[in-house]
Amino acid sequence: MDMMQGSATVIATRTAAMAKAGTHPSAAHDREMKRMVDEKVGASAASLTGMTFTAAASCQSLWLASLWGGRAPTATQLQRATTRVLGAGLAPYQKTVRSNVKRLRK
Repeated sequence: MDMMQGSATVIATRTAAMAKAGTHPSAAHDREMKRMVDEKVGASAASLTGMTFTAAASCQSLWLASLWGGRAPTATQLQRATTRVLGAGLAPYQKTVRSNVKRLRK
């Protein structure tokens, strides 16, 4: 399941649970809402960390290649580096969405 479809599933499930709870949520609903916030904070921190380290490694690699090869990085090399950085940023969210879909479907 891709991240967009999984996110839609998680949002729909949690929204339905919030509507069902109404103005008198149970302890289980409160735990789920706290978990939702904690997951977002954790995924954001992991995303930022992953992107930072991947960007630093990519910049270093491109700089060294340019230094040793005497040429500026090509568009393809820059695109690949950008894709790696974005992938590192999305990975924590994808992991969280997959685990939520699996857990909420039970």
